[in-house]
Amino acid sequence: TATEGFAQVRSLAEIEATLDESRRHDGLTFMRGMEHFAGRRLPIVRRLTRIYELGRWLEPRAPIYLLEGAYCPGAAIGKEGPCDRACTLLWHGDWLTIEPPT
Repeated sequence: TATEGFAQVRSLAEIEATLDESRRHDGLTFMRGMEHFAGRRLPIVRRLTRIYELGRWLEPRAPIYLLEGAYCPGAAIGKEGPCDRACTLLWHGDWLTIEPPT
């Protein structure tokens, strides 16, 4: 169950405006398949201040969130083929509107 309130995932256009040419923001990748969650309101499972991404530890300037029910859908990830791991997706705080816990 969520202990940190809820998050509203911003629109795809708002999220894409934050991304560089590699689809990253502060080093965090916005993966294909995350688009499915745009506009949805989901419970926050956990807030992270440090993550391991692309072979190194990152401390983004904004927190990273894990959202309940937001798992990798197994979308194609390029030449490596489809992802079948159903990993929890990482969400940059700039991609969300955070509702405080009640």
